[in-house]
Amino acid sequence: MDDPQAKIEEVTRTDERVGMCLKLQWAFGLRTREAWLLDPATAFEGIHSSRSMLPVIRGTKGGRPREVPVLTDAQYALLRQAMSYTDPATRSLIPATWGFQSWSAHFYRICRQHGISRKDGVVSHGLRHGYAGDRYQELTGQPSQIQGGNPLSPEEKASDRNARETVSRELGHGRRSVASAYLGPNAHIRNAHSTDTARRPAKPNGSNS
Repeated sequence: MDDPQAKIEEVTRTDERVGMCLKLQWAFGLRTREAWLLDPATAFEGIHSSRSMLPVIRGTKGGRPREVPVLTDAQYALLRQAMSYTDPATRSLIPATWGFQSWSAHFYRICRQHGISRKDGVVSHGLRHGYAGDRYQELTGQPSQIQGGNPLSPEEKASDRNARETVSRELGHGRRSVASAYLGPNAHIRNAHSTDTARRPAKPNGSNS
């Protein structure tokens, strides 16, 4: 998405609950089902007893639970806001009156109405890519390869490797190599004697792709 925030707000004006699911995907790198099945109330309570980590338990790939860091006031505020959309019967963002299959059909129908579909070349899963890119830049201080980052120096190789491991873990993947799908191939190493050390300017905060 060229402007995720604008697109999400557009969706929210049509359906607030669908918009909230997209916001959670963008803010925490969640898969679509993980956002639907999140219990914000329980998750919010867990944050205070789990070193500011958001537990992601239901809807995960392979049933593997994980934790995602809650690092900003905006993330805290979003979780608190999401609590008002929790259905007490399902303890998730899926209304009990809909059921899982009906909600899934509704969610994707609303997304298609706003140009979010495979046919349009834009899917909600892309919000995870935006999260991954932002986290990589936070951890390394520079954009990923996909976001236009320059080749790294030999000294920066360890930072790149550690960042990829962190991003993979936060996205719910067990292998660092999976990060390449979100960040680009492992960073090329710049010749230590090269004088071309200029860095491209970092992307404005929040301008995910």
